[in-house]
Amino acid sequence: MNTQHTKKKDYVLTESGHAISQVVAVAEEGKFRIYVAWEWENQAQQGNYGFIKSRYLYPTFGEREIMETARLGIDVGGTAAVKKIFKNLF
Repeated sequence: MNTQHTKKKDYVLTESGHAISQVVAVAEEGKFRIYVAWEWENQAQQGNYGFIKSRYLYPTFGEREIMETARLGIDVGGTAAVKKIFKNLF
């Protein structure tokens, strides 16, 4: 995962140990593309996060879809899209 340093150190720690800082859902083809900024807690405490894009479009989303994206999504860290989608983190 291409981790990037951010100014954000707030996160929600999941039962599986994922420290999720932000989730963004973007409308795409009548469904949602999910983006998740997450890292393991020791890195999140320093403001470091990886940025993941869902592999699939979802008609609705909740915890299952967010965790699926974090675990199995496509790493988009370091791309121009990350700074646009997650601009409040930088």
